[in-house]
Amino acid sequence: MKIQGECIPVFIELKEFKGETLNLKQVIAKEFKTCGFLAAEDFTASMLDQGKLLVLLDGLDEVPTHNFNWAIEHIEDFVDQYDQNSFVVSCRIAAYRSSFRRFTDVTITEFDDEQIEQFGSHFL
Repeated sequence: MKIQGECIPVFIELKEFKGETLNLKQVIAKEFKTCGFLAAEDFTASMLDQGKLLVLLDGLDEVPTHNFNWAIEHIEDFVDQYDQNSFVVSCRIAAYRSSFRRFTDVTITEFDDEQIEQFGSHFL
């Protein structure tokens, strides 16, 4: 995945998909409002329209089973509507049951002790 230009990351926990009324645009605006943006809804709309967001959707495996298919459809529709933005959906591999349109599946493996030490040394 290559992210074009400068993007503003927005972290969304998918466990919020408890009902069939969740609107990702509203959830993103809520995140900006929490960060102190006064006109969060307008800012969100503008950034989505300009393709300036990196939307990080975490925990697909935490979506309740009865809402799972609806959540995937909602995410896919949102990605289709705002396709100039960048999107990442994460899920534990044991729970992953589907593939998204327009997404590339990537598996991240665990670090061994040497890799952890090497990675950590870059920040010291």
